[in-house]
Amino acid sequence: MAKAPVIVSAIEIGTSQINILVGEVTGDSVSVIGRGSAPSGDSVVKGEIRNMESASKALEQALTQADDSSGNQLLRSKLVTLLVSGSGVLCTSGIGTAAVRNGVVGEEEMDEARSNAQVIELASDWQIINTDDIYWRLDGRLVGNPLNQRGRKLEVKVLIVQGHVPRLDNFDNLVKNSELENAGLYHVYAPICAKEGIMTEREVDDGALLIDIGAGCTDYLTAHDGGVLEAGTLQLGFDHVANDLAIGLGLTFTACRKLFENGTLKNAFEQNLNSLRIESPMGGSREIPLCQFETIIEARLREIFEEVARKIHIPGGQASGILTGGGALYSPALDIFSKVFGIPCRVGSVADASGSLTNLDSPRYSAVWGALKVGADYQRSFAGGRDGAFQGFIDSMNNIWLYLPRWIGKLWKAFKF
Repeated sequence: MAKAPVIVSAIEIGTSQINILVGEVTGDSVSVIGRGSAPSGDSVVKGEIRNMESASKALEQALTQADDSSGNQLLRSKLVTLLVSGSGVLCTSGIGTAAVRNGVVGEEEMDEARSNAQVIELASDWQIINTDDIYWRLDGRLVGNPLNQRGRKLEVKVLIVQGHVPRLDNFDNLVKNSELENAGLYHVYAPICAKEGIMTEREVDDGALLIDIGAGCTDYLTAHDGGVLEAGTLQLGFDHVANDLAIGLGLTFTACRKLFENGTLKNAFEQNLNSLRIESPMGGSREIPLCQFETIIEARLREIFEEVARKIHIPGGQASGILTGGGALYSPALDIFSKVFGIPCRVGSVADASGSLTNLDSPRYSAVWGALKVGADYQRSFAGGRDGAFQGFIDSMNNIWLYLPRWIGKLWKAFKF
């Protein structure tokens, strides 16, 4: 008898918006069955929660939307992946070795080498949250996948992502206080999520640079020969672009931010307009040439891309670029990316999502979709336990107790005294 589908969810608590996806895992596939989003309301800044109360309200709004759109499946989530980024994340690397005992590399030797690579000195308030293979060597020669190959000494270099525990705890408490306390909660570094969400196997093999521009931060990642080489986060994003526009053009920051959020600037460039009429903070409106917007935006984007360029090296002779996140909605950004790095590039958006909700083609959903895929992989690796009618009964009883407080709350609000 086939196993019943398992529900997993992914949560992205960003500077400008909170995004949630609910997925149904069946075998080797995951389908999107629910989605929720809500403005963060400035409660999150550069990957850190600044106002727990307003962040909690925004999260509750997004969770309710995700639960309703999924047919009340959200609280059945067995596992939740939570994206992390910002200054509370640090990427390092480690090298581990293992002796090949029987002359043929098995899973045991690979796990041992990975484990040894993670034996690093950690500060008391930091912990390892993710790892990713960079390369494998077998008896000194590079190999893509050493499994079942003959040799004596196995070596692996691993990307190690560390998280600052107090910052992680803030996000954990926020999620656990919002009716998801019964689900397993796992942190996933945002650029790794974006990679899983939109990079093709060929790009990861041939060499690629991925840049995810959000409102408060810019994440980046390089990959080659099937593994992640480097990853990191800049404390610069499109809010800095909006601030530059506000200063340079004498507008309010809020008005400039809305130009990106509602697509006004994107549409203006696509329609080749000469100017935009903008409401003045002093009253009335004025016409501003589009070239003035372009000059200011290009200067800041070039600075962001050049800062990434100083921190990474372009991998492989056939390397390409992928630009994603909300910043990718600004169409001239792709040309600036290509000029700075000297490689062909594309806008990365979700292309392989299936399920009842598949309209996730905006670059804004790249990372949260990747987080859902990672969560599905985690769930498969953790799968096991009881099956059959008895487990179905236990699950149904759990669901009653999970939803009872919400049902009572909705019933109470329905009465007017």
